[in-house]
Amino acid sequence: MSTPVAFSPKLLAPTSLAESTVSSDSAKNRTMAIPDGRDAVSLSREAQIQRESQTEETSGNVWKSRYGFREGTTTLANGRTQVVSFEDNQMHLQEYKGGRLVKKMTGTTDGETMTTDVEHYDDNGRVTQTVSTTLTGLGDNASKHTTAAMHRSIQWYDHGEIIREMTDSTTLDASYVRIGTDAFGTTATSLQDMVNHMTDDSLHLSYRADLQEYEDGKLRRTAQASYMADSWRQTNRTGKFNSGQNPGTSKMQNGKSAISYSMTEYDQDGERLREASFSDRIDTKKKQFGEVPVLKQELSVRWFSQGELVKNSHGTLTAEQSRTQPLPDRRPNLLSSTHVPVEEYAGDKPLAAGEMLASGFMRHDGDAATGMALSQYEDAGDANAQFNGKGPYQISMESETYRDGKIVARQTDSERAQKNVLPVENGFRTGGSLTEDDVPGILLSSEHGEESYRDGVSEKKAVLRSHEVMNRDDNNVLFVETVQHGTMTENGQSKTLTNVLRAGLVQTDQERGNARTAWNSEAGPTVADMLQVMGTRP
Repeated sequence: MSTPVAFSPKLLAPTSLAESTVSSDSAKNRTMAIPDGRDAVSLSREAQIQRESQTEETSGNVWKSRYGFREGTTTLANGRTQVVSFEDNQMHLQEYKGGRLVKKMTGTTDGETMTTDVEHYDDNGRVTQTVSTTLTGLGDNASKHTTAAMHRSIQWYDHGEIIREMTDSTTLDASYVRIGTDAFGTTATSLQDMVNHMTDDSLHLSYRADLQEYEDGKLRRTAQASYMADSWRQTNRTGKFNSGQNPGTSKMQNGKSAISYSMTEYDQDGERLREASFSDRIDTKKKQFGEVPVLKQELSVRWFSQGELVKNSHGTLTAEQSRTQPLPDRRPNLLSSTHVPVEEYAGDKPLAAGEMLASGFMRHDGDAATGMALSQYEDAGDANAQFNGKGPYQISMESETYRDGKIVARQTDSERAQKNVLPVENGFRTGGSLTEDDVPGILLSSEHGEESYRDGVSEKKAVLRSHEVMNRDDNNVLFVETVQHGTMTENGQSKTLTNVLRAGLVQTDQERGNARTAWNSEAGPTVADMLQVMGTRP
C-alpha cells in the first residue's frame, strides 16, 4: 500500500491587505504589529475612530476612510516599499523588496462589496500564489442584526506549476442587544444606540472549504471541510467596571461548534489510496430535570490497494456529560476565527458583521483556511480524551476486509456504559461485596463479533455479548456480576452459551478495549489530517 502524501497547506506568502507606515503626526494613535516578513497590522480603537471621522474629508474614498490605505510610496516596518494609487473606486498596490516586485494587488469597492486580486512572486519574478477575494455585506454598519460573507479562491504554484488550490467561504451573522433600558424604558434599535452600554452578543459563523493538492501534475489529495460555530457573549462597552467585567472586555457565556471533514488520497498512479470522513458535534439530551450535553462523533475510513478496496471501517462515539464525566470544551473562539482582537471587538460601539470580516481580512496572516479556530479539536481523534468512562457513553467500530473485491471478514466491537437506575436503600450490610458508598453509578456492557466469508457468502459467525447487573446474595449484600451470552453459527448450525460470572466486566471481558483501540487507530490519523489540511498543525 502506498504511503499517504504529506500535506502542508500553509500559504507560500502572506495575503493580508497592507497598512502603510504612518507619518509622525498620526503614528502615536496607531499600534503596529508586523512580524518579520509580513505586513499585517493591528489598529488601536482610537485609530479606528480617527479613520471613521475622515470619511467626509476623503470624499467617500473608502480605501482611505475605512481601510486606511494612503496614496503614494511608503516604507513598511518590515523594510519593504509599498506603492499605492487610487483610481475612482479602485486601489492599486505594488510591494517591493530590495527593488524586486514581490506582491501586486488590485482592489475595487463600492462600500457594500470589496473585491481584491493578489499575486505573490518569488526571487525570479515567478508567481507563487494568486488570491481572489470578495467580501459582501459591508455597507450596513448600523443595524443591530447584520450579515456579511467572504469568498476566496487561492492557487499555489511551484516553478510555474500549480501544486495546490482552494476555494472557501465564510458567512457571519452578528446580533446585539443592549442590557438594560434608559429612563424612558426604550430599547436599542441600532448599533449606535448601544454605544457605551453593556451588550449581549450573538455571533453565528458558517465556513466551508474545498482543497486539492497536486504532485507532478497529478491530483494527490482532495479535502472538504464544513464548520459551524455559535457564540453568545456579554461585552462591557461602558468604559468602566460593570457587572463584574472590566471595561473593554467580552466574556463568552455559551457556545457550540460542529465540524465535518472528508478527504480522498491518491497514489502516484492516480488510483484511490484512502477515503476518510469524520464529524463532531455536541447535541443535548432531555433529562428529567432539564437537558445535558451529548458528544456525537462519526467516522468512516476506506483503504485501497491499486484502486481496489481492501478495508472498510466505520464507527460512532457518543458520550453524555455528567457530574463525574465532563465533555471536551467545544465552545468556539469566534474572535480568533475572524481574526478580530478583543480590544477592538469590545470597543464602545458594537462591530457589524461586515466590519468584523473586513477587519479580520485586513490583518489575516495568510494561513490556508480562515474562519476556523480549531484548537478545541486537537484531541478529537482520541477516544480516551473525549470521555473518562465515569458517565454514560457508547463506542462501536466495525471493520470489513476485502480481497479481489469481495468481503472476506468482518469484525465488530462495542462498549457501553449506562446509568445504574437500581433503587438503593439505606442500611447496606458491611463486610461483604458492595457497601452503600460502593454502588456503581454506571453499569457496563460490551459486544464482540467475528464473521468470515467465502465467495462473498457468510461462512462462520460468532457473537459474544456481556453486560453487568446488580444482585444480592443470601446475606442480602449487593454485588455486581456479568452475564454473558454467546452464539456461534457455522455451516447452517447454531450453538449458544450463557454464563454468569461474579465479577465486573472489566475483569471478565479481556477484549473490552477493542472498540477504543480500533477507533483510535483510524480516528487519530483522520483528525490529524484534518487539522493539517486546515492549516492548524504544521
